[in-house]
Amino acid sequence: MKFKELLMEASQQHSNKRHDLEEGVMHLKERLEEEEAIKRTLKASFDGSVVSLPSMSSLFLPPQLSELIQELAVVEAEIYV
Repeated sequence: MKFKELLMEASQQHSNKRHDLEEGVMHLKERLEEEEAIKRTLKASFDGSVVSLPSMSSLFLPPQLSELIQELAVVEAEIYV
């Protein structure tokens, strides 16, 4: 009886570890998507007009970065208008 209990306990621990790892992978994927969005936004701001960027509300950017890009857009608009 104890052997069966040990097997069941080991199986449960394995299942818990797998679940924890899958959650970690999902978190890392989300973080990667956010970082890629930031990279695309920064690349677009350096390659072209900040004003012509897609809607900032659709991107997951840190508030400080969004504020900085908005300020750049204002300065750019003042320069090119």
